[in-house]
Amino acid sequence: MVAVKDTVFGAKKLSVDQVRELPYIPYGENQAKYILAAGNLMTGAGVNVPVFECKAPFKMFLADLDRQQLINLIDEQINVMSKYPGIKVGSMTEATNDAGNWE
Repeated sequence: MVAVKDTVFGAKKLSVDQVRELPYIPYGENQAKYILAAGNLMTGAGVNVPVFECKAPFKMFLADLDRQQLINLIDEQINVMSKYPGIKVGSMTEATNDAGNWE
């Protein structure tokens, strides 16, 4: 077994301040934090699968865009593409069995 931090960050050591900054969206307004969730989901086959979700709405980190462009982007994601209006990894409603579910 290998610690997640060793796999993700390798030999690089994070300072205490860098660790404290991890929950915050870089360049986000007003110290905006990622929206996190974790839990378990029962699949249709009766398998209990651990799931997680991390997301950040466009409005939390693209606030410096032209206001109308941001509105158009969010509208397109929701109404045209039927996707989350931001960036998201994981899902609290779908188990993917390591296939990945980035949006």
